[in-house]
Amino acid sequence: VAGDQAPKMTIIAGRRLPLPASALSTGIDQITGDATVYIDGGQYIRLQSPDPRYGESLYYIDPQGVRYGLPD
Repeated sequence: VAGDQAPKMTIIAGRRLPLPASALSTGIDQITGDATVYIDGGQYIRLQSPDPRYGESLYYIDPQGVRYGLPD
C-alpha cells in the first residue's frame, strides 16, 4: 500500500547470512566476535532484547556500515 508506514518484521534462520558473494567480501575492521549481521547503510535500527532487564537500543548505520549508538 502506497504511503503505508506500518512496521514490518522479517525472520531469517540459517547457518550463514543470506548474502550474495559480492557482499560477503565487504566488512568493517571494528567488528569482532562471532555475532554478525548485514544491514544496508543509511538505516535506523532498534534492537530489542528478549530479556526485559536490557530494554532496547537505538542505532544509526551509516552508508559505509559504521554503527552509531543513539541516546534515548
